[in-house]
Amino acid sequence: MCDLVNPQPKRTRKLLSVVAAFTNYYKVASQVFEKTSSEYDEARKAIEDGQEQIRLAELRKRTLRGEQDTRRRKENELLAEYNSKNTILTGLIKEAEANEQKRDAILASLKGEKEQKANLLVEIKSLQNEIEHLAKGIVSSPDRVRHEADSQREQIKRLQADCKAERDRISENIDCMKTIENTAKALDGNFKMLEKIGDIQVQISLLEHNLSQAKALLEEAIRRRQQTADDSDKLTILSEEEIRKHERSRELYSSRLEHLKTKKEELIDAVKALKESDPSVRGEVLHIKNEMQRLGRERIVETKNARIQCLELMRRFSDLIEKYRAAEELFDARSAAFIKKLQSLNDVLDEAEKTVDVEQLPDVTQTTMEQ
Repeated sequence: MCDLVNPQPKRTRKLLSVVAAFTNYYKVASQVFEKTSSEYDEARKAIEDGQEQIRLAELRKRTLRGEQDTRRRKENELLAEYNSKNTILTGLIKEAEANEQKRDAILASLKGEKEQKANLLVEIKSLQNEIEHLAKGIVSSPDRVRHEADSQREQIKRLQADCKAERDRISENIDCMKTIENTAKALDGNFKMLEKIGDIQVQISLLEHNLSQAKALLEEAIRRRQQTADDSDKLTILSEEEIRKHERSRELYSSRLEHLKTKKEELIDAVKALKESDPSVRGEVLHIKNEMQRLGRERIVETKNARIQCLELMRRFSDLIEKYRAAEELFDARSAAFIKKLQSLNDVLDEAEKTVDVEQLPDVTQTTMEQ
Protein backbone atom coordinates (compact mmCIF):
# COMPACT_ATOMS: atom_id res chain seq x y z
CA MET A 1 0.00 0.00 0.00
CA CYS A 2 2.91 2.29 0.69
CA ASP A 3 4.18 1.79 -2.84
CA LEU A 4 0.74 2.52 -4.24
CA VAL A 5 0.34 5.66 -2.15
CA ASN A 6 3.89 6.86 -2.67
CA PRO A 7 5.43 4.86 -5.54
CA GLN A 8 9.10 5.10 -6.34
CA PRO A 9 9.66 5.28 -10.13
CA LYS A 10 12.94 3.41 -10.17
CA ARG A 11 11.69 0.51 -8.10
CA THR A 12 8.41 0.35 -9.99
CA ARG A 13 10.22 0.27 -13.37
CA LYS A 14 12.38 -2.64 -12.21
CA LEU A 15 9.38 -4.63 -11.08
CA LEU A 16 7.46 -3.91 -14.27
CA SER A 17 10.56 -4.84 -16.31
CA VAL A 18 10.74 -8.17 -14.52
CA VAL A 19 7.05 -8.81 -15.17
CA ALA A 20 7.35 -7.81 -18.86
CA ALA A 21 10.44 -10.00 -19.33
CA PHE A 22 8.69 -12.99 -17.80
CA THR A 23 5.60 -12.37 -19.94
CA ASN A 24 7.69 -12.24 -23.13
CA TYR A 25 9.57 -15.34 -22.06
CA TYR A 26 6.33 -17.18 -21.41
CA LYS A 27 5.00 -16.26 -24.88
CA VAL A 28 8.21 -17.40 -26.58
CA ALA A 29 8.27 -20.60 -24.51
CA SER A 30 4.66 -21.35 -25.45
CA GLN A 31 5.43 -20.87 -29.16
CA VAL A 32 8.50 -23.07 -28.94
CA PHE A 33 6.52 -25.72 -27.08
CA GLU A 34 3.79 -25.71 -29.73
CA LYS A 35 6.40 -25.94 -32.50
CA THR A 36 8.16 -28.81 -30.71
CA SER A 37 4.83 -30.58 -30.25
CA SER A 38 4.03 -30.27 -33.98
CA GLU A 39 7.49 -31.58 -34.89
CA TYR A 40 7.00 -34.45 -32.49
CA ASP A 41 3.63 -35.28 -34.06
CA GLU A 42 5.20 -35.25 -37.53
CA ALA A 43 8.02 -37.53 -36.34
CA ARG A 44 5.52 -39.89 -34.74
CA LYS A 45 3.49 -39.97 -37.97
CA ALA A 46 6.66 -40.76 -39.95
CA ILE A 47 7.44 -43.58 -37.52
CA GLU A 48 3.90 -44.96 -37.85
CA ASP A 49 4.23 -44.85 -41.66
CA GLY A 50 7.54 -46.67 -41.39
CA GLN A 51 5.99 -49.32 -39.14
CA GLU A 52 3.22 -49.79 -41.70
CA GLN A 53 5.83 -50.26 -44.44
CA ILE A 54 7.63 -52.78 -42.23
CA ARG A 55 4.35 -54.66 -41.71
CA LEU A 56 3.75 -54.78 -45.48
CA ALA A 57 7.33 -55.94 -45.99
CA GLU A 58 6.83 -58.72 -43.43
CA LEU A 59 3.66 -59.77 -45.25
CA ARG A 60 5.56 -59.90 -48.54
CA LYS A 61 8.35 -61.84 -46.86
CA ARG A 62 5.87 -64.46 -45.63
CA THR A 63 4.41 -64.69 -49.15
CA LEU A 64 7.87 -65.19 -50.65
CA ARG A 65 8.64 -67.86 -48.07
CA GLY A 66 5.44 -69.68 -49.05
CA GLU A 67 6.47 -69.51 -52.71
CA GLN A 68 9.93 -70.77 -51.76
CA ASP A 69 8.39 -73.76 -49.94
CA THR A 70 6.31 -74.54 -53.03
CA ARG A 71 9.41 -74.36 -55.26
CA ARG A 72 11.28 -76.58 -52.81
CA ARG A 73 8.53 -79.21 -52.92
CA LYS A 74 8.57 -79.11 -56.73
CA GLU A 75 12.33 -79.44 -56.68
CA ASN A 76 12.08 -82.52 -54.42
CA GLU A 77 9.53 -84.05 -56.80
CA LEU A 78 11.85 -83.42 -59.77
CA LEU A 79 14.78 -84.95 -57.90
CA ALA A 80 12.70 -88.02 -56.98
CA GLU A 81 11.65 -88.41 -60.62
CA TYR A 82 15.26 -88.03 -61.71
CA ASN A 83 16.37 -90.72 -59.22
CA SER A 84 13.70 -93.16 -60.45
CA LYS A 85 14.72 -92.61 -64.08
CA ASN A 86 18.36 -92.97 -63.14
CA THR A 87 17.52 -96.33 -61.48
CA ILE A 88 15.73 -97.51 -64.64
CA LEU A 89 18.69 -96.37 -66.74
CA THR A 90 21.12 -98.28 -64.51
CA GLY A 91 19.02 -101.44 -64.94
CA LEU A 92 19.02 -101.00 -68.74
CA ILE A 93 22.79 -100.55 -68.76
CA LYS A 94 23.27 -103.77 -66.75
CA GLU A 95 20.88 -105.64 -69.05
CA ALA A 96 22.77 -104.35 -72.13
CA GLU A 97 26.07 -105.55 -70.63
CA ALA A 98 24.55 -109.00 -70.02
CA ASN A 99 23.30 -109.15 -73.64
CA GLU A 100 26.76 -108.18 -74.86
CA GLN A 101 28.31 -111.01 -72.84
CA LYS A 102 25.79 -113.46 -74.33
CA ARG A 103 26.64 -112.21 -77.83
CA ASP A 104 30.36 -112.75 -77.19
CA ALA A 105 29.66 -116.30 -75.96
CA ILE A 106 27.58 -117.11 -79.08
CA LEU A 107 30.29 -115.70 -81.36
CA ALA A 108 32.92 -117.82 -79.61
CA SER A 109 30.72 -120.93 -80.02
CA LEU A 110 30.24 -120.21 -83.74
CA LYS A 111 33.97 -119.77 -84.17
CA GLY A 112 34.59 -123.21 -82.62
CA GLU A 113 31.95 -124.81 -84.85
CA LYS A 114 33.56 -123.24 -87.95
CA GLU A 115 36.90 -124.74 -86.98
CA GLN A 116 35.26 -128.16 -86.42
CA LYS A 117 33.57 -127.92 -89.84
CA ALA A 118 36.90 -127.11 -91.51
CA ASN A 119 38.49 -130.16 -89.84
CA LEU A 120 35.66 -132.42 -91.07
CA LEU A 121 36.03 -131.13 -94.63
CA VAL A 122 39.76 -131.85 -94.54
CA GLU A 123 39.05 -135.38 -93.28
CA ILE A 124 36.43 -135.99 -96.03
CA LYS A 125 38.85 -134.79 -98.69
CA SER A 126 41.58 -137.12 -97.43
CA LEU A 127 39.15 -140.07 -97.50
CA GLN A 128 38.11 -139.27 -101.06
CA ASN A 129 41.76 -139.16 -102.12
CA GLU A 130 42.33 -142.54 -100.49
CA ILE A 131 39.29 -144.01 -102.28
CA GLU A 132 40.53 -142.77 -105.64
CA HIS A 133 43.97 -144.20 -104.91
CA LEU A 134 42.50 -147.58 -104.04
CA ALA A 135 40.29 -147.61 -107.17
CA LYS A 136 43.34 -147.07 -109.38
CA GLY A 137 45.37 -149.81 -107.72
CA ILE A 138 45.73 -153.44 -108.83
CA VAL A 139 43.21 -155.75 -107.25
CA SER A 140 45.01 -158.84 -105.95
CA SER A 141 42.26 -160.02 -103.68
CA PRO A 142 38.77 -159.12 -104.94
CA ASP A 143 37.01 -160.26 -101.79
CA ARG A 144 39.25 -158.28 -99.52
CA VAL A 145 38.98 -155.25 -101.78
CA ARG A 146 35.21 -155.61 -101.95
CA HIS A 147 35.05 -155.90 -98.19
CA GLU A 148 37.24 -152.83 -97.78
CA ALA A 149 35.16 -150.98 -100.39
CA ASP A 150 31.98 -151.83 -98.48
CA SER A 151 33.55 -150.62 -95.26
CA GLN A 152 34.72 -147.48 -97.03
CA ARG A 153 31.19 -146.93 -98.39
CA GLU A 154 29.77 -147.30 -94.90
CA GLN A 155 32.33 -144.88 -93.61
CA ILE A 156 31.54 -142.45 -96.44
CA LYS A 157 27.82 -142.71 -95.66
CA ARG A 158 28.53 -141.99 -92.04
CA LEU A 159 30.68 -139.04 -93.07
CA GLN A 160 27.95 -137.83 -95.43
CA ALA A 161 25.42 -138.10 -92.60
CA ASP A 162 27.82 -136.21 -90.36
CA CYS A 163 28.28 -133.60 -93.09
CA LYS A 164 24.53 -133.24 -93.47
CA ALA A 165 24.11 -132.85 -89.75
CA GLU A 166 26.94 -130.35 -89.76
CA ARG A 167 25.29 -128.47 -92.65
CA ASP A 168 22.03 -128.36 -90.68
CA ARG A 169 23.92 -127.16 -87.65
CA ILE A 170 25.72 -124.53 -89.74
CA SER A 171 22.36 -123.40 -91.17
CA GLU A 172 21.03 -123.09 -87.64
CA ASN A 173 24.18 -121.19 -86.67
CA ILE A 174 23.69 -118.87 -89.66
CA ASP A 175 20.18 -118.12 -88.36
CA CYS A 176 21.72 -117.52 -84.95
CA MET A 177 24.29 -115.23 -86.55
CA LYS A 178 21.51 -113.23 -88.20
CA THR A 179 19.75 -113.02 -84.87
CA ILE A 180 23.00 -111.93 -83.25
CA GLU A 181 23.53 -109.30 -85.94
CA ASN A 182 20.02 -107.97 -85.35
CA THR A 183 20.70 -108.02 -81.63
CA ALA A 184 24.01 -106.23 -82.21
CA LYS A 185 22.25 -103.57 -84.27
CA ALA A 186 19.66 -103.14 -81.54
CA LEU A 187 22.45 -102.97 -78.94
CA ASP A 188 24.30 -100.40 -81.04
CA GLY A 189 21.14 -98.31 -81.09
CA ASN A 190 20.81 -98.82 -77.35
CA PHE A 191 24.46 -97.83 -76.83
CA LYS A 192 23.94 -94.67 -78.88
CA MET A 193 20.89 -93.92 -76.81
CA LEU A 194 22.91 -94.61 -73.65
CA GLU A 195 25.59 -92.21 -74.88
CA LYS A 196 22.90 -89.58 -75.34
CA ILE A 197 21.63 -90.38 -71.86
CA GLY A 198 25.20 -90.00 -70.57
CA ASP A 199 25.39 -86.57 -72.17
CA ILE A 200 22.06 -85.71 -70.60
CA GLN A 201 23.37 -86.91 -67.23
CA VAL A 202 26.37 -84.61 -67.64
CA GLN A 203 24.02 -81.73 -68.41
CA ILE A 204 21.91 -82.68 -65.39
CA SER A 205 25.05 -82.74 -63.22
CA LEU A 206 25.95 -79.25 -64.46
CA LEU A 207 22.42 -78.08 -63.79
CA GLU A 208 22.56 -79.64 -60.31
CA HIS A 209 25.80 -77.75 -59.69
CA ASN A 210 24.18 -74.53 -60.91
CA LEU A 211 21.15 -75.37 -58.80
CA SER A 212 23.31 -75.80 -55.69
CA GLN A 213 24.93 -72.43 -56.43
CA ALA A 214 21.49 -70.86 -56.85
CA LYS A 215 20.42 -72.43 -53.55
CA ALA A 216 23.50 -70.99 -51.85
CA LEU A 217 22.76 -67.55 -53.31
CA LEU A 218 19.13 -67.84 -52.25
CA GLU A 219 20.11 -68.87 -48.71
CA GLU A 220 22.53 -65.93 -48.55
CA ALA A 221 19.76 -63.58 -49.70
CA ILE A 222 17.38 -65.04 -47.11
CA ARG A 223 20.06 -64.66 -44.42
CA ARG A 224 20.65 -61.04 -45.39
CA ARG A 225 16.92 -60.42 -45.52
CA GLN A 226 16.55 -61.94 -42.06
CA GLN A 227 19.43 -59.81 -40.83
CA THR A 228 17.73 -56.73 -42.29
CA ALA A 229 14.48 -57.74 -40.59
CA ASP A 230 16.36 -58.14 -37.30
CA ASP A 231 17.91 -54.71 -37.78
CA SER A 232 14.44 -53.37 -38.51
CA ASP A 233 13.14 -54.91 -35.29
CA LYS A 234 16.05 -53.44 -33.34
CA LEU A 235 15.47 -50.04 -34.90
CA THR A 236 11.76 -50.30 -34.13
CA ILE A 237 12.57 -51.06 -30.50
CA LEU A 238 15.03 -48.16 -30.49
CA SER A 239 12.37 -45.91 -32.03
CA GLU A 240 9.89 -46.91 -29.36
CA GLU A 241 12.51 -46.21 -26.70
CA GLU A 242 13.21 -42.81 -28.25
CA ILE A 243 9.49 -42.11 -28.33
CA ARG A 244 9.22 -42.99 -24.66
CA LYS A 245 12.20 -40.73 -23.90
CA HIS A 246 10.55 -37.96 -25.88
CA GLU A 247 7.32 -38.52 -23.97
CA ARG A 248 9.21 -38.32 -20.70
CA SER A 249 10.97 -35.16 -21.89
CA ARG A 250 7.64 -33.72 -22.90
CA GLU A 251 6.12 -34.58 -19.55
CA LEU A 252 9.13 -33.08 -17.81
CA TYR A 253 8.84 -29.99 -19.99
CA SER A 254 5.13 -29.76 -19.20
CA SER A 255 5.82 -30.11 -15.50
CA ARG A 256 8.45 -27.43 -15.72
CA LEU A 257 6.09 -25.23 -17.67
CA GLU A 258 3.53 -25.69 -14.94
CA HIS A 259 6.25 -24.91 -12.46
CA LEU A 260 7.02 -21.72 -14.41
CA LYS A 261 3.37 -20.81 -14.39
CA THR A 262 3.35 -21.31 -10.66
CA LYS A 263 6.48 -19.20 -10.39
CA LYS A 264 4.78 -16.55 -12.50
CA GLU A 265 1.81 -16.52 -10.21
CA GLU A 266 4.11 -16.34 -7.25
CA LEU A 267 6.02 -13.53 -8.96
CA ILE A 268 2.83 -11.62 -9.61
CA ASP A 269 1.88 -12.10 -6.01
CA ALA A 270 5.37 -10.99 -5.03
CA VAL A 271 5.07 -7.86 -7.20
CA LYS A 272 1.79 -7.08 -5.56
CA ALA A 273 3.37 -7.59 -2.20
CA LEU A 274 6.47 -5.55 -3.00
CA LYS A 275 4.76 -2.36 -2.18
CA GLU A 276 4.09 -3.70 1.27
CA SER A 277 7.46 -5.36 1.85
CA ASP A 278 10.94 -4.11 2.54
CA PRO A 279 13.91 -3.69 0.13
CA SER A 280 15.18 -7.21 0.98
CA VAL A 281 12.62 -8.57 -1.47
CA ARG A 282 14.79 -7.36 -4.36
CA GLY A 283 17.20 -10.23 -3.74
CA GLU A 284 14.36 -12.70 -3.99
CA VAL A 285 13.19 -11.07 -7.25
CA LEU A 286 16.71 -11.34 -8.64
CA HIS A 287 16.83 -14.98 -7.57
CA ILE A 288 13.53 -15.62 -9.30
CA LYS A 289 14.80 -13.91 -12.45
CA ASN A 290 17.97 -16.03 -12.43
CA GLU A 291 15.88 -19.16 -11.90
CA MET A 292 13.69 -18.22 -14.87
CA GLN A 293 16.76 -17.68 -17.06
CA ARG A 294 18.17 -21.03 -15.99
CA LEU A 295 14.90 -22.76 -16.77
CA GLY A 296 14.82 -21.02 -20.15
CA ARG A 297 18.31 -22.25 -20.99
CA GLU A 298 17.42 -25.79 -19.91
CA ARG A 299 14.29 -25.68 -22.08
CA ILE A 300 16.33 -24.53 -25.09
CA VAL A 301 18.86 -27.34 -24.53
CA GLU A 302 16.11 -29.96 -24.08
CA THR A 303 14.29 -28.76 -27.20
CA LYS A 304 17.51 -28.90 -29.19
CA ASN A 305 18.28 -32.42 -27.91
CA ALA A 306 14.75 -33.59 -28.71
CA ARG A 307 15.03 -32.19 -32.23
CA ILE A 308 18.44 -33.88 -32.73
CA GLN A 309 17.02 -37.19 -31.49
CA CYS A 310 14.05 -36.92 -33.85
CA LEU A 311 16.34 -36.17 -36.81
CA GLU A 312 18.62 -39.09 -35.91
CA LEU A 313 15.61 -41.37 -35.60
CA MET A 314 14.30 -40.31 -39.01
CA ARG A 315 17.75 -40.80 -40.54
CA ARG A 316 18.04 -44.31 -39.11
CA PHE A 317 14.60 -45.19 -40.28
CA SER A 318 15.39 -43.91 -43.79
CA ASP A 319 18.60 -45.99 -43.84
CA LEU A 320 16.62 -49.02 -42.73
CA ILE A 321 14.10 -48.55 -45.55
CA GLU A 322 16.93 -48.28 -48.11
CA LYS A 323 18.62 -51.42 -46.77
CA TYR A 324 15.34 -53.28 -46.79
CA ARG A 325 14.60 -52.26 -50.39
CA ALA A 326 18.10 -53.30 -51.49
CA ALA A 327 17.72 -56.67 -49.74
CA GLU A 328 14.30 -57.13 -51.33
CA GLU A 329 15.68 -56.39 -54.82
CA LEU A 330 18.55 -58.84 -54.23
CA PHE A 331 16.11 -61.47 -53.00
CA ASP A 332 13.87 -60.99 -56.06
CA ALA A 333 16.86 -61.24 -58.43
CA ARG A 334 18.15 -64.43 -56.84
CA SER A 335 14.67 -65.91 -56.68
CA ALA A 336 14.31 -65.27 -60.43
CA ALA A 337 17.68 -66.96 -61.06
CA PHE A 338 16.59 -69.91 -58.92
CA ILE A 339 13.33 -70.26 -60.86
CA LYS A 340 15.27 -70.10 -64.13
CA LYS A 341 17.58 -72.92 -62.98
CA LEU A 342 14.59 -75.04 -61.99
CA GLN A 343 12.98 -74.42 -65.38
CA SER A 344 16.20 -75.47 -67.14
CA LEU A 345 16.33 -78.66 -65.07
CA ASN A 346 12.70 -79.38 -65.89
CA ASP A 347 13.37 -78.88 -69.62
CA VAL A 348 16.34 -81.27 -69.51
CA LEU A 349 14.26 -83.91 -67.73
CA ASP A 350 11.52 -83.53 -70.33
CA GLU A 351 14.12 -83.96 -73.09
CA ALA A 352 15.38 -87.08 -71.33
CA GLU A 353 11.85 -88.47 -71.26
CA LYS A 354 11.54 -87.90 -75.00
CA THR A 355 14.96 -89.43 -75.75
CA VAL A 356 14.68 -92.51 -73.54
CA ASP A 357 11.51 -94.52 -74.12
CA VAL A 358 11.40 -96.61 -70.99
CA GLU A 359 8.77 -98.98 -72.37
CA GLN A 360 10.44 -99.73 -75.74
CA LEU A 361 13.90 -100.61 -74.42
CA PRO A 362 12.70 -103.63 -72.34
CA ASP A 363 10.59 -104.79 -75.35
CA VAL A 364 13.68 -104.74 -77.65
CA THR A 365 15.73 -106.67 -75.10
CA GLN A 366 12.95 -109.22 -74.59
CA THR A 367 12.62 -109.75 -78.38
CA THR A 368 16.37 -110.31 -78.66
CA MET A 369 16.30 -112.88 -75.86
CA GLU A 370 13.41 -114.75 -77.51
CA GLN A 371 15.29 -114.91 -80.84
